[in-house]
Amino acid sequence: MMKLLQHIMSFKEKLDKKRHGDKTL
Repeated sequence: MMKLLQHIMSFKEKLDKKRHGDKTL
């Protein structure tokens, strides 16, 4: 359970970073 949550959080973080990157570019 904890591992799954961690995986989702890291995945969400990647999406957020990607979105921010698109905004800056």
